Amino acid sequence: MGRMASMFQNEGQAVGMGIVGVCLVGLSMGGFWFSLIADRKPGTFTPAWQAATIKYRAAQNQDPITNQ
Repeated sequence: MGRMASMFQNEGQAVGMGIVGVCLVGLSMGGFWFSLIADRKPGTFTPAWQAATIKYRAAQNQDPITNQ
């Protein structure tokens, strides 16, 4: 570990490289995850979901005074 720490001139460079490393790992994991779900159809596109959404929106658009 001492040899690894000597690669950087100061603590700020080590922290910066650690942040870059964490970001690269996160981006690669995110890219992998998105590649897995890219070809899947979202559940919100199913006919049952669309019918339920239409019914829910109709209930939201009621006039509260006349209750129509």
